[in-house]
Amino acid sequence: MNPAGFSYAGYALRDCLRGIRMPAVEVHMSNIERRAMKSVTAEACVGVVTGFGLRSYFHGLRALSERLKT
Repeated sequence: MNPAGFSYAGYALRDCLRGIRMPAVEVHMSNIERRAMKSVTAEACVGVVTGFGLRSYFHGLRALSERLKT
């Protein structure tokens, strides 16, 4: 999941993620820490992948797949 502009103000999205029984991984192509952004949606995710460009999506998908196998 890439929350984009909802990262810092997506409290409703965060609550929705908490309400589902499926794990979520938050993905950002850029490193949001370099921009001093705090993601509120990350609190409801099992992990966050950030800063690897397009590869972030592949890393996130792989991590989520491994999580679902366990």
